[in-house]
Amino acid sequence: MSMPIQKAQLGPLSVAVFENSRESDAAPVRSVSIAKRYFDRSAEEWKTTSVSLNPADVPAVIELMKSIQSWLISIPEVNRPGESDR
Repeated sequence: MSMPIQKAQLGPLSVAVFENSRESDAAPVRSVSIAKRYFDRSAEEWKTTSVSLNPADVPAVIELMKSIQSWLISIPEVNRPGESDR
């Protein structure tokens, strides 16, 4: 596996940019990988899940995440899915 040309990490989340050369004089092909590290209790080990995107997809992902963040902020605490009652 190739090494990323750029990487950023915040807690269990990381984003990396990879670059692959082409055979001709064409510009290299880049991809963006978003990964999250988590502990799998059933296997009792740390695992990583990831998704790779084209660089052109990054602005859309940013907009989608902003939209979801706004929604999460706007809903009352008691109605937030996935959270236990406090």
